[in-house]
Amino acid sequence: MSDVNKWLELSSEAIYPKGFQLIPGNRFLTQSKSPIGKYLLLVQLPKINSTTELPSFNGIDIHLVDVRNNSLLVMTLLDEDNLEKFSYLCEDLAEQTAGLEGEDLIKSIFKILLEWSDLFTTIKKGMSDQELIGLMGELYALAEHFIPKHGYNLALQSWIGALGSKQDFVIGDVSVEVKSHNVGFTDKISISSLQQLDNPICSKFYLYKIDFSLSESSRNVSLNSLKDRIFKFLSASNNLETEFKQKFNKIASKATQLQLDKKFSVIKESIFIITDKFPMIRSNDLDPAIIKTSVKYDLDIQQLERFKSNKTLGEVLENE
Repeated sequence: MSDVNKWLELSSEAIYPKGFQLIPGNRFLTQSKSPIGKYLLLVQLPKINSTTELPSFNGIDIHLVDVRNNSLLVMTLLDEDNLEKFSYLCEDLAEQTAGLEGEDLIKSIFKILLEWSDLFTTIKKGMSDQELIGLMGELYALAEHFIPKHGYNLALQSWIGALGSKQDFVIGDVSVEVKSHNVGFTDKISISSLQQLDNPICSKFYLYKIDFSLSESSRNVSLNSLKDRIFKFLSASNNLETEFKQKFNKIASKATQLQLDKKFSVIKESIFIITDKFPMIRSNDLDPAIIKTSVKYDLDIQQLERFKSNKTLGEVLENE
């Protein structure tokens, strides 16, 4: 698991070219600092051709330095706002390449860097309020319902919304679309595409609505607290930790530190059963002249009472 404090607490003894081994099981990766205080990851590799094309990162400078008969890959973090993400990247590199040497080490380092490079391609300007509250709902559903009912392996696999699927969770014969609402704003359900409700992936389809309210209480939840809670569930498996990290970062890469730490309390959770009679715009009902990918609409929550279930999300998942 990433530990940002490893970097924040680097001593003056770690000034380049000196440093400290990042994790005990990998002697080839060293954390260091430049003379002007920039964070560095040093990767010792066999000799690499100086013309080798290096992965491109926004906010990280990557270059090769010849050291006797070897090459030193130097990664310099240029923007400290990305320190947490940089820390995850470095930890992932160290954990996945532990025990590798020679060409296997080179191939693995470059493969992992390419997988991560898209997370650093945009300047962090913050998530929209809708993106923030939406991710809160998905993480809460994962931590509070899917993992307790089905274990971390199956639960994490079920979270397919993070990969761009039309529904957020699919497990067994059940698909679940998560809709989050920030109390104090108009209470409605926003449908951002036809496919969210029309033509579901599974025969049993539920809409899980969770109402949040801003709160400063330490007992409440934030993106970071939910992320850390899920990491604790996954700590026994590096592969699952990496999978969750990639899914989380794909959605949260724009989040600022303030957004990651923003606290909410859970006011109410509701389950709606999506049936053939559930109000929605159906693709087959639209005139061919209407561009289907442009269709968005809102549902009045007060008009959906007859579709409301008396079960919790955990109870819905219990028999699946």
